[in-house]
Amino acid sequence: MGIIALYLAYTIETFEEEILVGPRLVPMAIAVLGIALSVLQFTVTWVRHVKRGQASDFTNSGVNNGKQSAVSKTDVLRMSAIIIIGFVYIWLFSATGYLIATAIIMASLLVLFGIRPAGKVAVLTIVGTAVFYIFFIRLMGIYSPPGWLVNLEMFGL
Repeated sequence: MGIIALYLAYTIETFEEEILVGPRLVPMAIAVLGIALSVLQFTVTWVRHVKRGQASDFTNSGVNNGKQSAVSKTDVLRMSAIIIIGFVYIWLFSATGYLIATAIIMASLLVLFGIRPAGKVAVLTIVGTAVFYIFFIRLMGIYSPPGWLVNLEMFGL
């Protein structure tokens, strides 16, 4: 996801191609930070598993000697789901605009990470989407393009 975010940040148009500071600086910095933190988190988790003797390598070959793989099937499924949700968010953003896409994806991620009560998911989704909308769209003045499927601009959003 970080690499895709970095690519998309690089596609942001600037007035001058040679300047370092511009509209793509912050998105690119966030993408690079996300990549670095992901690699760090994966490395630390794998090293901890190896030190505790719970993992022999990245494969299931350690099962025969009583060890398990460094990355469980559940972890792989969760990482795959996050990547798929990222692609769905990009598509939903262009189809429905910021508010609807963010609300759907936020609810999906909350459920994926274990928040199950419907009321809690609903409240966190509504509050989270509202906070992001107020901060990015209203306060920072970032343009939120209308979706090709749903256009909320007719409601002033």
